[in-house]
Amino acid sequence: FGGNVTNTRGTSFNLSGSTTTFTGSGSITPTVAMTFGNVVVNTGVTSATVTAAGTLTIAGNLTLNGTAALNGTEAVLLTGASTTIDGTGSIGAATTVSALHTIQATANLTLTGTMTLSGAGNRIDNNGTVTAATLAGSVAGAVWTNLTSSTLNVSAALLTTGTLTATANPNTVNYNGTAAVNQTVKPTTYHHLTVTRGASNVAVINAATTTLNGNLTVTSGTLRIAGGVGTTVSVLGNVSVTGTLDLRGCNFTASGSTSVGGTISFTTGVGGTKTFVGPVTINAGATWDNVINE
Repeated sequence: FGGNVTNTRGTSFNLSGSTTTFTGSGSITPTVAMTFGNVVVNTGVTSATVTAAGTLTIAGNLTLNGTAALNGTEAVLLTGASTTIDGTGSIGAATTVSALHTIQATANLTLTGTMTLSGAGNRIDNNGTVTAATLAGSVAGAVWTNLTSSTLNVSAALLTTGTLTATANPNTVNYNGTAAVNQTVKPTTYHHLTVTRGASNVAVINAATTTLNGNLTVTSGTLRIAGGVGTTVSVLGNVSVTGTLDLRGCNFTASGSTSVGGTISFTTGVGGTKTFVGPVTINAGATWDNVINE
């Protein structure tokens, strides 16, 4: 298709057994329902935009080549079991995933619309690099898995409901939101965890137990760990801080080396134990602010 696609039949439109390629910008208008099999959106397509009431279902593989975009005001349903998502483009439309999808290792995708994992056992297995806004789950059994050498950058909510599996060695989850509202770090087990928020923005670990089998890196913005003695963060690798690590009431352990080029503070909140097992290097211009001696 090189332009607009509109279903005006009043009944569903089904190409689930075929591969559909979009070669030009246009609107996809599923007035009732439209189902595609494999979908390819090619380089040079500014956007394939889903509009109007109705449902657009992709039952096969989805590939977004180059700077291609799949946008729109209506949700896209990704229903194909054991199918793949690949490419270097973006998805601006909201998407609902209701079966196992694998993001390929060659992918470098941007998800500006909310992606919802719908239903227990439905999951995304990520082998590539994904930069997302909001990732949501409908139930606790909806799972996003970061596999070996993958990266998930997330700027808003990460599975407030649902399960994040990020233990593969190595993989990285990066909290990179720039909104003024604090960004919550999901309590779970990570390999590498990074924070690259805006200079005045805060990511917060505020409950439960968070374990890093790899490294903690606070490149920019602030990572605040609070919540009292019920909050425990253990870093089995190294800690690098060029932004701010704000250790409030919590238990915090860094087993490897710690390098401070920004600020580590213990300035408010009481309770908990802060333990640095390995060597600590405070670089020129950095701050170790131990106002409260815990």
